[in-house]
Amino acid sequence: MVKNFLTTFILLTVFPGVLHPAWSSNWAFRQAITNNYAAGNDLTNFPLLLVISNHQYFRYYYSNNTYKMMFTLVDGITRLDHEVEYFDQYSGTLIAWIRMPLLDSAEVNSNIIYMYFDVTKSDEQNAAGVWTNDYCGVWHMNNNPTVSSCTD
Repeated sequence: MVKNFLTTFILLTVFPGVLHPAWSSNWAFRQAITNNYAAGNDLTNFPLLLVISNHQYFRYYYSNNTYKMMFTLVDGITRLDHEVEYFDQYSGTLIAWIRMPLLDSAEVNSNIIYMYFDVTKSDEQNAAGVWTNDYCGVWHMNNNPTVSSCTD
């Protein structure tokens, strides 16, 4: 038992990076996002809706209300396609769709993603990659219902 403890202690001391996912280089900020909602079954290539409001970093670290962000799996390396539907720097609000290669119904850790953001980066969106499952149509019904006409 002591031998197993020492082996584990040495491995964790010598290789502490194993416990923490890689940080995608040259991005100023990273935020872990956990999906706590369970799906009935595993979902593949699923467009996950992400809504964040009142986020302090959006208010203080963005310029000119632009969104320069990327999303990765928990490994910190595998980039995820995403589409920003709405972003407001001043209220700290983000509404985005992120394509999850696998949304596991049983494994919580596989549903953790990282959001990176930095004002010096270019736009990393790939909206076409989010909606790749031969959908007949994708409609974001965010028009004002009190107005009698709709706009594209």
